Amino acid sequence: MLTGTRRTVLMLAGCQALSMTGGSIVGLTGAIVGNMLTPDKALSTLPIAVQQAGVMAATIPAALLMARIGRRPGFWLGTAIGGIGAVIATWAIFRSSFEWFCVGTFLLGANRGATQQYRFCRRRDCRRRVSLEGDLTGIGGWRRLGGVWRRSRQVVA
Repeated sequence: MLTGTRRTVLMLAGCQALSMTGGSIVGLTGAIVGNMLTPDKALSTLPIAVQQAGVMAATIPAALLMARIGRRPGFWLGTAIGGIGAVIATWAIFRSSFEWFCVGTFLLGANRGATQQYRFCRRRDCRRRVSLEGDLTGIGGWRRLGGVWRRSRQVVA
């Protein structure tokens, strides 16, 4: 049984992986569904663009909200937004509504904007065990990334 930092890091990594699959699903199927729903085939890829707009619109507000109310409530709110977006997108497919499908993909993008904050929790929680200090800009940053890669087996193992 995992305890402490190892469990937290694995849980956060799993949550981020699961939550980011929504973006991949929209990326793979958004244009196909958009092509089926819209009368103007030039708008087929609009759901993918709208999802990216949702990511951009939600990333900074999500970070500010989480700084104010805490990460756990912020993640729950982001998950709720993603769930609502998935329900709306699914409902739109059954109702053949291109506009509502775009609304749903926007909310799925907003969910991705919120769940990008998982990486900062992982960074904070495993800072003592795995050196993740600094960013990845410049040669020194990439050298640190190599060190993290080598030492990450200690966290998981």
